[in-house]
Amino acid sequence: MPNVLVTGIHRSGTSVLSHLLARVTGLTLLDDPQWAVGSAQDILSYRHHGERLRDMLKYEIVKCPRMCEHLCEVMSDFPGMRVTIALRDPRDVWASVIEKVKLRRPTRMLDNERFGAAPTPLDGFLLQAKHCYRKISETTARYPNLVRVVIYEDFCEDKQIMINNILGWLRYECISPLAQADLNKQYGPLGHKRQPYIIDGTGRWTTDISEEEADTIWASLGARYMNLRGLARV
Repeated sequence: MPNVLVTGIHRSGTSVLSHLLARVTGLTLLDDPQWAVGSAQDILSYRHHGERLRDMLKYEIVKCPRMCEHLCEVMSDFPGMRVTIALRDPRDVWASVIEKVKLRRPTRMLDNERFGAAPTPLDGFLLQAKHCYRKISETTARYPNLVRVVIYEDFCEDKQIMINNILGWLRYECISPLAQADLNKQYGPLGHKRQPYIIDGTGRWTTDISEEEADTIWASLGARYMNLRGLARV
């Protein structure tokens, strides 16, 4: 049974967070199961698909951003599982998502029709983010001792300290200290990155998206995002 689920909106830092947790604890990691990545409708398919359930049960850490959309249901299916949610400035999330589009590479991250009619990709992203933010709020209220919100910007500022704090919350021991190479490594898919790739980190929205996009995102999501930041533990 998975001990930890790492989730959050796509491009919020789930890859680096999950890989570093697996690295320091020596726990096994299921990184984005293909059946959950392929279709949003398949996120809960482990309920009626034995092979997919076995896939979930044989790993100790599961990283799956799409499970943020059904967070309470997932937690009810795996009682006692702890959830670490990566929370990133939504303007930076959009900048990271749209980067792959600008590279003219296919992406499912903009397949957001399930959240309602959206005339533009940005509108679809806003609907998805509102849905996920609501799920995060509901889940933290229902399972306050089992959910931890990790602010991506704080994580980037000092990954070692943040990982240590998460380990303390999980009551896990560090069996393999992080090297500088671990902290500097790019863990997300390189296909999303410009070449030569760089780790863009925080504040990229100030240069990578238009002022109009940034204003639209903040007007729609800013208050919700700041409320969720208040749920994060030091």
